[in-house]
Amino acid sequence: MKHDELNAIVNRFSASLRLLALRYDSSPDDIVQEAFLRLLNSSTPIADPGPWLFRVTRNLAMDAQRRQRRTKQREKLVARPIAFEQAADGDGPAAGEVTVALEKLDDETHLIVVAHLWAELTFEQIAFESGLSASTAHRRYQRGLKQLRQTLEQSCTLMK
Repeated sequence: MKHDELNAIVNRFSASLRLLALRYDSSPDDIVQEAFLRLLNSSTPIADPGPWLFRVTRNLAMDAQRRQRRTKQREKLVARPIAFEQAADGDGPAAGEVTVALEKLDDETHLIVVAHLWAELTFEQIAFESGLSASTAHRRYQRGLKQLRQTLEQSCTLMK
């Protein structure tokens, strides 16, 4: 893979992959970096790196989450919440509120919403990687947006 190609892929997907990894682990940058390294070191060329990176990142993040859970159980520590670090443009809800609302979604819906909105994956790509039909992915996306809207509206109402 050429340097320019890799650079374009990193620029396009790093923020959305980080948001996905943040769902599962408090070290999303490490997970995203590992996913990009696996892409770079892949012995076979990846035709469509977006969905592939999402699958690898999700798997790495879930593995990290399991390790973290075992560590927490052994050490009996309580993890501090991690805030979404991208700044809001000021017109909508604060980034922290969006993060909290995203965390309230079930894992699959969270993945679909992040993959479609932030990584700009099509429902066909999301469906292929998650083992769903495109129409099911779309329905879950619509349901996820509705849940997000309700959660954010509640949050805004409580703050007034």
